[in-house]
Amino acid sequence: MLKAAAYLLGMDGSLYVFLDGRTFSQRYQRQRVIEFCSQLGGRWAILECVCAESTALARLERAVATQEHLATNRTPELYHRLREAWEPIDFPKLIIDTDNSLDSCAEQAMRYLAQGRDQNS
Repeated sequence: MLKAAAYLLGMDGSLYVFLDGRTFSQRYQRQRVIEFCSQLGGRWAILECVCAESTALARLERAVATQEHLATNRTPELYHRLREAWEPIDFPKLIIDTDNSLDSCAEQAMRYLAQGRDQNS
C-alpha cells in the first residue's frame, strides 16, 4: 500500500491518499506510515471512525447475509478478535462517529483535512 501511495503522490503531490483498515490496528503499523510520510516530506492525518458495537455487528451481519462484501471473513467473530487486539491510537486524530449520517461524517473529515493538519514534528 505504501508503494502504491508513493507512486500516486509522485504523479500528483496534491492528492490525498487514504489508507484504511485493520492493517493499521497496531501502533507499529501506524508509526511506519508516519515515517513513510516524513520520508516523502508529506503531511499526514488520522481519522478514526468509530460506532456503537451494536451498529458494527448489525453492519457485519447484513454484509454476511447479503454477501455485499468481497471479504468473506468479515464476521462478528472476526470483529470481536480484532477489537481485543486493537491498540489505541496515540497520535493526534479526529474521531468520527459513523453512527451519524454519511454527510455529517464526510463534513467533519473535510473540515479536519482542510485545516492542513501536519503532525510531522
